Amino acid sequence: NTFEYSVAKEIIENIYNQLNIDLSCSEVYYITQCLLASKKLIDVSESTNKKHVKNLVNIILKEIHEKLSIDFTNDEYLIDGLTLHLNIALTRIQFQMNIRNELLETIKNDYPLAFQMGVIAGKIVEQYDNIKINENEIGYIALHFGAALSRNGIKENIQAKNIIIVCSSGLGISVLLKAKVEEYFHNRLNVIKVMPSYEINNQILDNVDYILSTVPLKNVKSDKIIKINRMLQKEDVENIENRIFHKTDTDLIEITTFFNKDNFYIDKDFETKEECINFLADEAIKKDLMDEMSKESIFEREEISSTSIGDLTAIPHPISTDTKKSFISILVLNKPIMWGDFLVQVVFLLNIEKSKASLWEPMFLKLYNYIKEKNGINSLLKNKSYDMFLKEFINFSQI
Repeated sequence: NTFEYSVAKEIIENIYNQLNIDLSCSEVYYITQCLLASKKLIDVSESTNKKHVKNLVNIILKEIHEKLSIDFTNDEYLIDGLTLHLNIALTRIQFQMNIRNELLETIKNDYPLAFQMGVIAGKIVEQYDNIKINENEIGYIALHFGAALSRNGIKENIQAKNIIIVCSSGLGISVLLKAKVEEYFHNRLNVIKVMPSYEINNQILDNVDYILSTVPLKNVKSDKIIKINRMLQKEDVENIENRIFHKTDTDLIEITTFFNKDNFYIDKDFETKEECINFLADEAIKKDLMDEMSKESIFEREEISSTSIGDLTAIPHPISTDTKKSFISILVLNKPIMWGDFLVQVVFLLNIEKSKASLWEPMFLKLYNYIKEKNGINSLLKNKSYDMFLKEFINFSQI
C-alpha cells in the first residue's frame, strides 16, 4: 500500500529488462524497506511517528538528567539529531535490517560516558516501543551524546579559551591545523587567528589565553605558549588538555577512596561472568555499598552490551549511578573465562554515586589506560597484590 513498493517493483523490472536478471519476490519487500527507512533522511516531516519519536527523545533526556545529573533538555541541536536518527533507526529495527557499527569498540572504550547514555536511550526505546535494540545501534546513538558533551563543554565545565595558532608552514597546513584544533576541542578553544611567528609580541600575548605554536618563539617568553607539531598528533592533544583544561587534575586522593583492600578478591574459581557479577555485587550489598536494584542494573547493562574490553579484563557497572557509595571492587580469577567475545581473568566492578557522576568517565578512562598502556593486568595477575596495584595505578594516573 505504499508508494515505495511501486518504486521497488519498477526497480526490479528495470534490472530484469537491462541485465536479464530475475530477482525473487522477497527482494521487492527488502528494497521497499530500504526505501521506507531512507525516505526519512530526505523528509522527516512526512513521518507519522515524528511526534512519538520527539516524545521518546524528551523521555530519554529526562532519564539521563535523572540518572547522570547531566541536563541536555535545552540542547535543540541534540534533540533534532536524535529525533532524525531514531526516526530512521526505529524503522530499520522494526524491519530487522541489521547494521554493523565499525566504530563500536572505539566508542565503548574511548567515550564510555556517551556510550552509557546510549545504553540508557536503548532501554527507553525497548520499554516504550517493545523492540530489542542492539549494541551497534546504541553505538550510533552514543555518537550524538558524545558530540553534545564536547559541544557544550559539559565534561569540563569550562568557558572557551581564546587562542592564536602560530605556524611557519604554508597556508594549506595552517588551515588544516586550525581545522584539527577546532575538531578536537570544538567550542572549548576559540581560534582567533593563525599568525606567523615574527608577528607575535607581548601585546598580542596579553590579549589571548594561550598560543599554540609549531615553532620556537624568540621574541616572547610566557607560560601561555604551548609547543605543538604541525599535524597535531595525539601527544599534542593530551598536552593541550593537561595544560589548558588540567585534565590530569582529577582528585587522586578522592579516586583512591574508591579502592579498599576489603574489596580486593583473588584466587577465585568462577566459571561464568554471572558468577563473577553475583559474587562482587553480593559482597558489596553485604557491606552496604549498593542495593539489589543496582545489582539488577549491572546485569541489565551486561545484557545490552558486553563490558569485556580485551586484555583479560572486564569492567561491569550499573546503567545508572544510584549506588550508595563510590567504590571499585577487583576480582582476580585463577584461570580466564569467556566473557562475551573475550577471555577475562580480572574484573573491575565500577560504581560511582550520582553526586560524583562527573568522575565516571575520568575513572573509567584511567582504568582503561592503566590496563591498555601500562599493561597493568600482567602485574595484577603476577603479584596479586592490592598494595602494589594501588601504587602502580596512582603513579600511572599522575603521568
